[in-house]
Amino acid sequence: MLDTSKMRPRLQAIRSVWDNDGATADRYTVLFKDGTYLAMSDNPDHLQMGISQFGHGEKPGDHLGQEIKLSELPLNVLHHLIRRLES
Repeated sequence: MLDTSKMRPRLQAIRSVWDNDGATADRYTVLFKDGTYLAMSDNPDHLQMGISQFGHGEKPGDHLGQEIKLSELPLNVLHHLIRRLES
């Protein structure tokens, strides 16, 4: 069972979610209100090809693709995001 007490503040801190439709290996970008972001591939848990990296300073815009709803993330990517926010 997920411990939502740790991740709830981070989920509420999401500014926007982006999908560049596979134009780059880090297809999905989640921007947070504090200026940090999490860039992820479509299979972020893959041992060799997965991408899941926090960074700072990314700004919203067309270079990230299309803005989507959090609920539109593929289930495996959403689960990965939740696990990263729990840690």
